[in-house]
Amino acid sequence: MSTLYAGFWRRAVALWIDSAVLSAASNLFVLGLLSWHGLSVSQAGGMQAQLLGVGAYACFAFLYYSVAHYQWGFTLGKRLLRVRVVDARTGERISATQSMGRSVASAFSWLTFGIGFLMAAFDSRKRTLHDRVAFTVCLKIG
Repeated sequence: MSTLYAGFWRRAVALWIDSAVLSAASNLFVLGLLSWHGLSVSQAGGMQAQLLGVGAYACFAFLYYSVAHYQWGFTLGKRLLRVRVVDARTGERISATQSMGRSVASAFSWLTFGIGFLMAAFDSRKRTLHDRVAFTVCLKIG
């Protein structure tokens, strides 16, 4: 039986779903925080509110991906698209350290203007930059 790796487009749609969830959560957090202080976005200043939103998104993303990949092997988006993150060497569940490292390394996939993600389209095992750094691979399940 051959291993079925999750391809670029399947992973891209999963990332889009997860990004939508994270955007909604971070936006609600920022609006709630501003409201708690009796401020609107315009009163807080557009740039400050945006920076707060980016910071909240980054923190939520780190926690979301780190916990989800370690605990279950997938995020909501990956679950919907039937993708599981596993250790590339053993095929087993990834460790907490691997999961956190993968989350940090994904920042480099973003900082390369998406080239780190695009690597999955050209790799035989469909690995991104952060997969290579963390020794993980995404499998198509079910």
